[in-house]
Amino acid sequence: MSRSLPWPVAILLLYLVVAASTGVSVFTLLWGTGVVAFGLFLTAVVLAVISTLRSGPAPVEWPDAKVGVATVWEVQSVTELKDGRRLVTVGVQVEPADGGVPFNSTFTRRVPQASVAGIQPGLQFPAMYRPQRPEKVKIARGRKQQAAQDFFNHVRVRDGMVQPLELQAAREGVLTEADVVSINPTGQVRGSFPVYDVVLRVRRAGATPYEHRKSMPLSSFEHGLLAATPSVRVKYLPENPQAVAVAIENRQEELT
Repeated sequence: MSRSLPWPVAILLLYLVVAASTGVSVFTLLWGTGVVAFGLFLTAVVLAVISTLRSGPAPVEWPDAKVGVATVWEVQSVTELKDGRRLVTVGVQVEPADGGVPFNSTFTRRVPQASVAGIQPGLQFPAMYRPQRPEKVKIARGRKQQAAQDFFNHVRVRDGMVQPLELQAAREGVLTEADVVSINPTGQVRGSFPVYDVVLRVRRAGATPYEHRKSMPLSSFEHGLLAATPSVRVKYLPENPQAVAVAIENRQEELT
């Protein structure tokens, strides 16, 4: 019946065999093994530190950035990427939130192919920019996001693109579905978009559906989406059912 050797004895016997067959002293073998082991230990420590740094919080970009509203005025280039998406570069005009003079800049974004058609002149988004390098803007994120969103909402209300009650419904309303009853042009233009008279039939859980009419400035892309769907997601205020916010799918989500 065989018995297994304790691992220190087995290792020592292995070193003796190697020393006998190679002519290298046992001391040299032991010293070399120690160097290798120490090197492996240092490598493990370095890799652990690198892993910790990579898994930490991402650095904040543009900490000195200012915010504003960017309005697309030109699609400058569309490049196909290897993953099937598109790299879109647009010219934008930025209205600074601090009351500064509006300026032209550029914005670049990777988007799905199906969303390229929705990036049209007149599209707006909350932006951030560096005062010392205003030739490039980004969608406002992080600590800048809320201030940019507040100014974006202010501009949209000021320009008649949305109503204050719509913003309240978007924040606090009850989510439901609404049937699209009709979409008719009014002949008016708001911003750079034609205005449509849209009639919706809003569904309510445990209550009778009701009709809601609203004026909506729509790009050709948004009008096509709304006209092609029998129903849309909406939010409404139960205490004021005429306060309705409409979600047109792919309206801006893919960009922002």
